[in-house]
Amino acid sequence: MKRIRGISILLIIQLCIAFPLACFTQDVQFSASSQLFIKRLASYKKLKAGSQKEIRELQKEFGVSVSNGKVLVGAMLKVNEKIDLKKLKRFGTEINTNAGGVMSVRIPVYKLVKLKKVKGLILVDVDITGKTRE
Repeated sequence: MKRIRGISILLIIQLCIAFPLACFTQDVQFSASSQLFIKRLASYKKLKAGSQKEIRELQKEFGVSVSNGKVLVGAMLKVNEKIDLKKLKRFGTEINTNAGGVMSVRIPVYKLVKLKKVKGLILVDVDITGKTRE
């Protein structure tokens, strides 16, 4: 009986420690298109606004654009009420719309991975270019 009580107490202690940690740790998810974009981007040494050939290649698959000398990629972000907008903007993110926990943004391509550090961010989904059916 003492052994069962001891095990029960240990389980309760573990739950009291593990549950809050699981609830409050940040784990930003990157969609399949975001992961593919990051992988493709790694094949370029340094993408600049003047890298027209490389930008056109990326534009075949992703929502890449050039604005004010910066190469940006469009994305949808799923966020919660604790989103750190200041940090998001510090990374050079341009916010287009923000409605009901979903944001439409443009992000400098090399800052995409750094979004893992933004509190309140749940999912990053990079825009892909689609083909229309005729």
